[in-house]
Amino acid sequence: ASATTGVTYAWIGPDFSSSLQNPTVTASGIYELTVTHPTNGCTSTAQVTVEQNITEPGATAGVSDVLTCSLESVTLQGASATTGVTYAWIGPDFSSSLQNPTVTASGIYELTVTHPTNGCTSTAQVTVEQNITEPGATAGVSDVLTCSLESVMLQGASATTGVTYAWSGPESFTSALQNPSIMEPGIYELTVTHPTNGCTSTAQVTVEQNITEPGATASVSDVLTCSLESVTLQGASATIGVTYAWSGPESFTSALQNPSIMEPGIYELTVTHPTNGCTSTAQVTVEQNITEPGATASVSDVLTCSLESVMLQGGSFTPGVTYSWSGPESFTSSLQNPTATEPGIYTLTVTHPTNGCTSIAQLILGQNITAPGATAGVSGDLTCVVSSVSLQGGSPTAGVTYSWSGPESFTSVLQNPVATEPGTYILTVTDPANSCTSTAQVLVQGSSTRPDVTADVNGKLTCTVTSVSLQGGSTTTGVSYSWSGPDFSSALQNPAVTELGTYTLTVTHPTNGCTSEAVVEVIKDDVIPDLVAEDAQHTCLTAAPNNLVLEANSSVPGAQYSWDVPSQWAGFFPDSTTNLQNLTVPFEFITGEFAVTVTNPANDCVNSKTIAVTNNSTLPTCEITYTAGDVLMLSVASTTNGAYTWTVEDDDGGTWGIASGQGSTDITFTPGSLGSIALFTVDILNTVTGCREDCSIELENTPGGVVSTSEGGGEIRLASQPESEPLTTPTVESEWFETYQETIFNIYPNPVRDVATVEFTVPEEAKARVEVYSSFGNLVMTLDAGTVEANSSHKVTLDTENLTKGLYLCRLIYGNNIREQRILLH
Repeated sequence: ASATTGVTYAWIGPDFSSSLQNPTVTASGIYELTVTHPTNGCTSTAQVTVEQNITEPGATAGVSDVLTCSLESVTLQGASATTGVTYAWIGPDFSSSLQNPTVTASGIYELTVTHPTNGCTSTAQVTVEQNITEPGATAGVSDVLTCSLESVMLQGASATTGVTYAWSGPESFTSALQNPSIMEPGIYELTVTHPTNGCTSTAQVTVEQNITEPGATASVSDVLTCSLESVTLQGASATIGVTYAWSGPESFTSALQNPSIMEPGIYELTVTHPTNGCTSTAQVTVEQNITEPGATASVSDVLTCSLESVMLQGGSFTPGVTYSWSGPESFTSSLQNPTATEPGIYTLTVTHPTNGCTSIAQLILGQNITAPGATAGVSGDLTCVVSSVSLQGGSPTAGVTYSWSGPESFTSVLQNPVATEPGTYILTVTDPANSCTSTAQVLVQGSSTRPDVTADVNGKLTCTVTSVSLQGGSTTTGVSYSWSGPDFSSALQNPAVTELGTYTLTVTHPTNGCTSEAVVEVIKDDVIPDLVAEDAQHTCLTAAPNNLVLEANSSVPGAQYSWDVPSQWAGFFPDSTTNLQNLTVPFEFITGEFAVTVTNPANDCVNSKTIAVTNNSTLPTCEITYTAGDVLMLSVASTTNGAYTWTVEDDDGGTWGIASGQGSTDITFTPGSLGSIALFTVDILNTVTGCREDCSIELENTPGGVVSTSEGGGEIRLASQPESEPLTTPTVESEWFETYQETIFNIYPNPVRDVATVEFTVPEEAKARVEVYSSFGNLVMTLDAGTVEANSSHKVTLDTENLTKGLYLCRLIYGNNIREQRILLH
């Protein structure tokens, strides 16, 4: 290019020259341009370097695996060291622009990689191999299935090592074994799988079966009878060389073809084939005719005194039988119905006309010449309650007739008639069969004497006596007792009863049943005593020695009281809390439910009530807060039922003063002169519980305003300072402040076994002593320490040798001050 119009251009370079302004070149190198002015012929030159980029991208080709029967596709793997190249694959019936395409055919695949900027290409090749060689398979079987050989072994094989086997066959048979056992005939197919390429080969084998049965027939030579005691079983088969096995009644077995047997019944023949073990069975029934002719023997009557002979009667259900009788005194007869004159056992033998079998029957010919026998009795004696009795006749002989006779021309033909008169009664018994008689007598006795009777009771029913004993008596020996009363009955002489009311005793004579009665009244006194007892609470007014007293009252004269205390506090009370109307609770920490029981001494009836003992001796919370401002104010938190008394002491001759609020939680005050110090104290009293607490705050009038100089003196705000700027509390040396130090009061060891040390420090010089109180509030010991110095440690020894085990209250008293500690004595 040139800024001058109409110039001419001349290019020269490597094997190159051109007069075109913008010629085309194909070789790299330095090209020089000469521009000639159109009018003055002046020239200008410029150069340009043509660069060349023909770097190939590089290419590699690979494949992921070998094609096999089980791996039907593999991945071609293309790569290049140059970023952003494009890929082009070609192969057998294949092309792809993917870097890693999938192929299914074996052969040579070529990859062309194209550079993204200069279009240069690189090629690479990879051969995809294929392994589809089959493993080969053979199948066989070990034998033929028969009745005796129920399973055979399939035999699989392959020329390839490491193959797997898979059998299939009849009845859905499958197996992965090389040589499995099978039980069904048919065609079995073996599939053998190559261990590396998954290719398979198959083979078949036919399993044959020989289960032809040999055939069997069974028969018998005759029928078993009384004269033919054995017959021959006859076995046969159409198959040569079979074996025979018979079974039958009475565990019969035999391996003979034609065995002899003696028992009737069903016999089974099992015939076994000589080659395949198959069996055939046949049955035959062996019959037996041993039917007995049957025999019956009877007699129409018995021998008696009037009947000296009777006819024996023989019988059989089989026609043509013969009869044979035998009996007492060598009696024999071949008649069917002979005549007999002797009592005893007669035997009849009946013989069958065809098989000689016999049947036997017996009869007993009886003789009745025995008297019937007679017994006479009576059901009881005639008494006050039994006006008639039953005569009781009896005889060991059935069917007899009865005839009674007795006093007052008494007669009866009943077996058990009723008699109303005492005396002797005679019974005559007659046998209706032989007219023989027997007699018996019975005496009927009578009595009407009544027994005497007494009835009493051994006391009255009360709340503790829940049963009393009724007391019955009679001078008549052997009487029976019968009590009746409110929902009550008893056959005891002296039964226990639990209900008041009228009880009647009936005494019955042991022999004649005559009775006598007596009545007794059972009374009951079960009036419950009244009881008044109210819940109570510990307060500061009930603190030791003015302990809380639980009160119980009843209007019952002479009422007796007892208390049950909570188990955890039992050690703080007397060993016995009976006969105490009012119970003293020694310490305010003893709380819980107390039960009081009142007993009426007249009837031992009791009434109980549970009362709750709680603790309401909490000291008021006392902490003074000082607020500075236009009005100077001191405040304490409000206390329920609280009464507030404020006092002030100063070192300025009483110039500090309470301006307003005396008796309330908030007061305002006026300060003294500059530099003076004052101590404000508030006493807080709970007017209901008597609990009180006091606290103080020390104030100083400084040039910056009134400030608190007490340790922990509460919030301080001055009108002359912003609330966000804290005011440093100055240190004040004050005699009364030094004396207002905390009292130290320790007792050790605690719990105490024998001796304890009481150590204390008081903030002021004063006379000091230690007082020890029991759990009942009684003063049991005083330890006088004399006059002690302020802020110095002092010790006294507490000897507990003469004290019993339990909880004690120790008080340190100095001046008008008291501090308390509790100790437990083992």
